[in-house]
Amino acid sequence: MNSIILLIIGLIAGIGTTTSFVPQVIKVWKKRSVEDLSIYTFLIHCLGVLLWVIYGIFRRDYIITGFNIISLLLCLSILFAFYKLR
Repeated sequence: MNSIILLIIGLIAGIGTTTSFVPQVIKVWKKRSVEDLSIYTFLIHCLGVLLWVIYGIFRRDYIITGFNIISLLLCLSILFAFYKLR
């Protein structure tokens, strides 16, 4: 496949998966509540995203690394909310 097409696919995938977490982060911090969320889901998700970051670093894939760092920060902000708001 053409490398520019792969780049576009990677960018669209990264934007989609990363921004999908934004509404949850906004909701948690706006309502100041994590009552209906599972901490285990976010712990497992953070671990998975961290592994994607490591994978991206070793592959020298800046799209995978960059978007997953952003996703990890969003997920960590929700974990911080669990600590702060409970």
